[in-house]
Amino acid sequence: MNIYLKVEILAREIDGRLLLGLVAAERGHRVLLGDVRPMLSHRLWVPPGIFHDKTLTPSTSRLRLQELLHERGFRFTSQDEEHGLLDEFGTWEDFADRRFSAETLARADRSFMWGPHDTAALRRLHPAAAERIVDTGSPRVDLWRPELQAFHAERELPGIEPGEPFVLFAHQSAIIMDRNPFWTRIQDQRPVYFRGDDDDWERGWYRRCVDEVRYLEHLIPAIRATARANPGLRIVIRPHPLDADGSWEALVGDIPELLVTRAGTASAWMSRASVIVHNGSTIGFEAAAAGRPLISYRPTDARDRYVSNQLGRTAAGQDELLDLVRSAVAGEEPEGGWHTPGGVLTERLGTLDGPLAADRIVDEWERIGDGLDTADPFAARRSNTLGSAHRTVGNVRRALRQGRPAGGFVTDHKFRTLPFHEAQRFAAGLRRTLGRFEDVHLIRRGRRLLELRSR
Repeated sequence: MNIYLKVEILAREIDGRLLLGLVAAERGHRVLLGDVRPMLSHRLWVPPGIFHDKTLTPSTSRLRLQELLHERGFRFTSQDEEHGLLDEFGTWEDFADRRFSAETLARADRSFMWGPHDTAALRRLHPAAAERIVDTGSPRVDLWRPELQAFHAERELPGIEPGEPFVLFAHQSAIIMDRNPFWTRIQDQRPVYFRGDDDDWERGWYRRCVDEVRYLEHLIPAIRATARANPGLRIVIRPHPLDADGSWEALVGDIPELLVTRAGTASAWMSRASVIVHNGSTIGFEAAAAGRPLISYRPTDARDRYVSNQLGRTAAGQDELLDLVRSAVAGEEPEGGWHTPGGVLTERLGTLDGPLAADRIVDEWERIGDGLDTADPFAARRSNTLGSAHRTVGNVRRALRQGRPAGGFVTDHKFRTLPFHEAQRFAAGLRRTLGRFEDVHLIRRGRRLLELRSR
């Protein structure tokens, strides 16, 4: 069976997609992973298989793609990578109302969910699709499980010596630091998410902007204070993928031992940090799942709606933050520990044991893949080249007809190239940690495309 795994934002999705691809290839399926869009334009350059998307947002382009793939004999599955994991209880339905629709769910053979919370809510909203809404868990969460921490611990961290302690400040994107100006993002959101000319969802972007400025007002001095209170301790800032290059250096200024880095993956940095400091970031779930020291820095109530702030310890002010950082760096555990078991973590992610979510997803693919064409996409490189050329020609023709818009929405930072050697190291590390995938090898099929198959 041929499986096509779409990657949109490399830093967020590549590890989970690679694990999923390794599991599928281990079972004898052929996997193409990366920017598969050129091969799936209105001309299909590859044989039918399972196309796995990262959202079911009811845009015109997605509905058209679903229709095309089904006409050509494909199966269509998805797992939402923006899934509302952080949204407070009682508001996920509003997120789901804009990220899913009866039409996209009806055309999807499976929609894979992260845990009991989103599964139950989406089935309530769309009972007609309940059988195709499956609680598998997420391959991204597989990599957060305690048994995978040895895998992350051996990964290289550029700029950090082995065993060197450091504090990791992980950031949930701030609109004012986005690569795209605020007005451009609003313009991009409008046709897909905004309803009418007075939608509270649109107003919410303005409120978020205010809240994040309020938070940064306290966070920047707190980062400087942490450096002053811990001479020689490395301070690492992990920007959000959408943050503009140089924005953190400009805000924080010149402080000793500062490292602002996008290198590697968040999981690798999280697993080696002495302590993780965040406010409303997905990394809060990741650190809690892995049992790592975690601080939610909450100097204002501006970001309290993000439920990852209920995980780990809370620092309401700078002095509390410095005390908790000192304890973590010294290897001390605060009274009551760093985490509260169960609760939000279990509700959102389910149990973190048993079969991997990646195995559960491949199980579902094998249930729905009966009768699919098993032709070898042997010309993957040629297909990708032809598809890319076809898309480029189409874009040029459209630009000539319509003219190029000034200041369009920038997306090229999401996935510039797929680092093949890093993917190989990732697979090798999982082989050592899990004792699996020995017969799976990776083949580079283009600047942003990999093939995985069993020997």
